[in-house]
Amino acid sequence: MVSCSGSGTVLGRIKRDTVPDNDMSTIIQQKTAGMGLDVARLRAETPGCAHVLHLNASGSALPSQRTLDATLHHLKLEADIGGYEAAAKAHDELEGFYPSVARLIGAAPDEIAFVENATRAWDLAFYSLEFKPGDRILTCVSEYSSNYISYLQVARKTGSMSAVVARRA
Repeated sequence: MVSCSGSGTVLGRIKRDTVPDNDMSTIIQQKTAGMGLDVARLRAETPGCAHVLHLNASGSALPSQRTLDATLHHLKLEADIGGYEAAAKAHDELEGFYPSVARLIGAAPDEIAFVENATRAWDLAFYSLEFKPGDRILTCVSEYSSNYISYLQVARKTGSMSAVVARRA
């Protein structure tokens, strides 16, 4: 089931086994089979690489020209017809994400989850685990702070324990 956040509008259950026309998984698999990524080509396709060395890819990577074009196109569509209407219009194409990624990594479309950011994805996975009193949640000294807060909340709620594993000298 897919819904637009805040709208209360359910867009409906759709069949997630149809690979979209813009599917790149086969191209990526063919070009990367048995070799590394073509970093020079990827940098050339990313405008920001021409003038900045960007090392914060985990938070927000520099977009490729293709990503930038698609984002600007959708933003223009929202400006023309409205956000929810643009989401509805793009729905079928966006749902192509599931079979494309599934093909890319050798999974089934219903095994793919797509959420708004990595922290939310991690929270969904972590909070789905069932902890009991005495369970130990092991972490490292450089754990992401929001993850560590989750460990403390779960430990307090369930009687499990959070422990930081010491670094080797």
